Amino acid sequence: METKKELRTRCKARRNELTTGEVRMRSAVIEDLLRGLEAFAQAEVIYGYYPLGKEVSLLHILEFCLQQKKTVALPRVHGDSMDFYRIRDLGEVREGCFHVMEPVTQEKMEETHGLVLVPGVAFDLFGNRIGYGKGYYDRYFVRYPKLIRAGIAYDLQVTEEEIDHWEGDMQMQYLITEHQIYDFAAKHEKNEE
Repeated sequence: METKKELRTRCKARRNELTTGEVRMRSAVIEDLLRGLEAFAQAEVIYGYYPLGKEVSLLHILEFCLQQKKTVALPRVHGDSMDFYRIRDLGEVREGCFHVMEPVTQEKMEETHGLVLVPGVAFDLFGNRIGYGKGYYDRYFVRYPKLIRAGIAYDLQVTEEEIDHWEGDMQMQYLITEHQIYDFAAKHEKNEE
């Protein structure tokens, strides 16, 4: 079984091998699938992210959300914590921590509802996620546990082996890749019956 570090290294390397054209094409397919997700259609608040390197780009769908008058927010890191800030235009960003584009706006989101589109390095088929190792999203979700969590990744970032996790790791309720939408929320409900 791979360690988290080995899995993170392998998935980042595979993602980095994608061409710019492959990133654009796969991202467009993921955006189309996301549009069909009921949780996305119903959400009035969308917590997105600005893609770093060859991460899945959701910029087109965030622009669509802004046009549809949905509330859109992006994350900004301060020390050991992360908060989301509302944007009204995708140009309201500048390079911040870890070279990630962050919002320059000051309208901090305190909403307890909405859909969070969560980037990551690796995901499994149980809703577990490996990020970049700093724990920002996990700590954010501890503060806002009622937000709906949707992992966003290429299929090559999904592993069939369960990712080693601990109690503080927040599982995704959905995972959207270019091949399908995984509905972990429905799976968890069936297991509880």
